Amino acid sequence: MHCFRTVEKNEKKKSTISGLFRYASKADVVLMSIGVICSVIHGSSFPVLALVFGQMTNVFIQQASVNSVENNSQDHIPLTMVGNVLDLIHTNPFNSTSNYSNYTNILHSSDVDSNSPLNVESSTLGAFFMSEMERLSTVKTITEMNLGQTTNIPSQSSYDGLSPEEFYNYMTKYSLYYIYIGCIVLFAAFIQTFCWEIACEKQVYRLRKAFYSQMLRQEISWYDLNDDENLTTKLSDDLERIREGISSKFSMVTQYISTLFTGILIGLYVNWRLTLIILCVTPFLVAVSGALAIISASTAAREQIKYGLAGSIAKEVLLNIRTVAAFGGELKESKRYNIALEEGRKLVMKKYHVFSILLGSVFVIMYSAYGIAFWYGSNLIVNEISSPGSIFTVFFSVMAGAFSVGNALPFISSVSIAIRVASNIFNIIDNKPKIDPYSSQGKKLNKIQGKIEFKNVNFTYPTTCSISVLNNLSLTIEPGQTVALVGSSRDDKSIIGNLLLRFYDPTEGQVLLDNFDLKYLNLHWLRQNIGIVSQTPVLFGVSITENIRYGQSDCTQQDIIAAAMTSNAHSFIIKLPKGYDTLIGDKGFQLSGDQKQRIVIARALVKDPKILLLDEVTSGLDSESEDIIQKALDKAQQNRSTIILAHRLTTLRNVDIIFVLQDGCIAESGTHESLMSKNGLYSNLFNTQMKQENNRDEPLESDEDIMDESTLDNKNMNIEYANLSTSPPNNTQISLKNPELKSQYKVDDVVSNKNIENQAIIDSDNTETKNKVSVLEKFIEPEKIFTDSFITEDSDGRKVNVTRKVSSRKVKRIIYLEQGSTDSELESNDNHPNSYRGSTSIRLMSQPDDYSHLKLKMFV
Repeated sequence: MHCFRTVEKNEKKKSTISGLFRYASKADVVLMSIGVICSVIHGSSFPVLALVFGQMTNVFIQQASVNSVENNSQDHIPLTMVGNVLDLIHTNPFNSTSNYSNYTNILHSSDVDSNSPLNVESSTLGAFFMSEMERLSTVKTITEMNLGQTTNIPSQSSYDGLSPEEFYNYMTKYSLYYIYIGCIVLFAAFIQTFCWEIACEKQVYRLRKAFYSQMLRQEISWYDLNDDENLTTKLSDDLERIREGISSKFSMVTQYISTLFTGILIGLYVNWRLTLIILCVTPFLVAVSGALAIISASTAAREQIKYGLAGSIAKEVLLNIRTVAAFGGELKESKRYNIALEEGRKLVMKKYHVFSILLGSVFVIMYSAYGIAFWYGSNLIVNEISSPGSIFTVFFSVMAGAFSVGNALPFISSVSIAIRVASNIFNIIDNKPKIDPYSSQGKKLNKIQGKIEFKNVNFTYPTTCSISVLNNLSLTIEPGQTVALVGSSRDDKSIIGNLLLRFYDPTEGQVLLDNFDLKYLNLHWLRQNIGIVSQTPVLFGVSITENIRYGQSDCTQQDIIAAAMTSNAHSFIIKLPKGYDTLIGDKGFQLSGDQKQRIVIARALVKDPKILLLDEVTSGLDSESEDIIQKALDKAQQNRSTIILAHRLTTLRNVDIIFVLQDGCIAESGTHESLMSKNGLYSNLFNTQMKQENNRDEPLESDEDIMDESTLDNKNMNIEYANLSTSPPNNTQISLKNPELKSQYKVDDVVSNKNIENQAIIDSDNTETKNKVSVLEKFIEPEKIFTDSFITEDSDGRKVNVTRKVSSRKVKRIIYLEQGSTDSELESNDNHPNSYRGSTSIRLMSQPDDYSHLKLKMFV
């Protein structure tokens, strides 16, 4: 048989940057376009500020140079004196103290004005050495002053300079430029962030709805192939990654790219030579900054995994703290948690070792760039190629562009992660299921009769293609019939319901409803006409009304109450504080198991389905709850085609037909009586189950019709231990005292009754009456020796704990409590007409002569 998969594998398509915005409306496109323009303006602001800063620098230097020329004007110094000074300076480049004194004397001669700047300066220099640069600077300055030469720094003779008012006006103008640029950036940054965030939230909102809707649209086989936790992660974390990728972080990428290109363009315009020199260093800075961003992004995910593992260990231990404490596993679990933490710590330490090296490299490259730029810039100034202001403009604009690349890398990483995640999300959205619950196609029958047919059905699960679940299965369910499906494997039974609900399509064969193939019926209409009650009741954390209305959204309150009454749920619902409006908590934790099951039955019945599917409804309930649920199911099955997927075969005595499945096909079919008479597979399953139930310690059932509790004495009885010998004693008394009543209790006798019945008679003496308890046992079949222990109650509600060594007999035990009768009356009365039966059960007990270990305990 070939492998069958209901999920068609679509070729996975890789998403692109444009694919991220597939849910953008025209309004969103307009908002994002405005945001891009504003991000370009925002990114260009810093290089423009560098341009303004360079012009301000030129004004500062110009004004300082003019002031220096004015203060150091020496047009009146005789040329011969200047020559003498130059000769003196050239004579000794190191300018010793003695020669410097001669130089000082020359300046203080009568040929030099006492107010001359040279005289003032010489008087303050003292006997310190002058560097070679100072010497050359002095020579050049003096020469320029006497020869009337000009340089980039204007002299008084060639440039009148700026008046204080003009200088102030220039500074005011450039300061206002800064304010204007700041206001523009404020406005642009606000519009940039606002437009992108608004457009992003709208798109993510549509994306979340589309993704969740498409997940619900997928068929069950798709869920078999996808992990539930992984889908939850996609719905929360992956969509959040997409939101980050198309939010203002995307605009930050355009902003930093704008800074890069604007800075380079301004640098090339102002001084292309210096710009090219700085750009030679930029790739190294970009590489190191990029490495920092990449390592940060990659290690962040690994850190999350490592510390997430430690967190899961802690969560597991705290949820099971009682088990850990019971087995003394505190130290072991603490060690396991510490090992997981150590793995995360090692990873973090490695990351920061690399971080420290790379971060140091960033500063080395940055300061090296500073040095190279200023060194080369000084040469350009000396060679009268560029002004100081242009050097600062080029430096700050180009370096800002270089740093912007490193700043943009984390945001580029967010966008790339969003593209990768979007590929998986969009593949799910684009997947078209073969079994489509949203489809409006398919036939809707006007009236359902309820006839169900399986014709030569073969099936394999998509996750286990090599294992065949159904092999040429054929069965027919007539309208209104109640049928049961039993078998050794639960999957064999449950797949019948899955195919009927069309969770899957058969590999081969047909499933028919009223002679129509389910494939040609409208899927939503089909499921609305099938009510299902599963073994585990599934409720939602809303009110009881909303849980029942989940079965039929347009039902009225009267319909809800009617369904609850049919499921025997109305009686306990009206006793709740808020009745039908009571909130039942997460998964209905405030209700008991049978109460939850009754609400689930009401939910299935509120839509009045023509077909009812019961999937082992009572398998997890106790006998009392099972009886309540079974009564509700009996009412629910009326006038409906009912399929019971059964585990407890004792509940199938009244079904119309039983199908026994074995190896994926029908092995036997018929009523309970007919199948039991065949002594086949069903008979073996039934007998095996009955034997297991008989051997299980179950509470004894009371017979209310026989027991009359009003006539019993309410006095406390406390018999602790009594041991009997292997041979029946005569009038053996063992006195046991009750501390409250101060009365004595004794085991009077054990009467052998032709090896068929035994009596253990326990009585108490007091002033009013005499209480006797009779334990009657009838042997049924031999069994192996073991120890039997059970707790039962007499008709007065007093519990009896019996523990004894048993051998190879199965017995029927009947416990009697008698009032006001004597030993002779009890022994002579074979039928016990005046006794009250407390309880009856079939149990494994001892042989007649094996009472060596009898322990009876009666307590309230």
